[in-house]
Amino acid sequence: MDDQEHIHMIHIASLDVADLFYKTYHSNNVGTKEQQDNLLEAARFLRRSIPKDDDGTRYGHGEYHMAMQGEL
Repeated sequence: MDDQEHIHMIHIASLDVADLFYKTYHSNNVGTKEQQDNLLEAARFLRRSIPKDDDGTRYGHGEYHMAMQGEL
């Protein structure tokens, strides 16, 4: 697996965690505050493991932002 494939796989995982965070955060009686915090921390950890591009953004940043807003 080359670096770009690895980065893409991390990106896909970050989208999954972001989606799970959004659904947990915006649902009634689903997950505790601690679980929500853990999901948010996991999403941040995954994103931060993706190196920044020359323009200061990370691979798939727009798609990740949409996932965190529940727009994917």
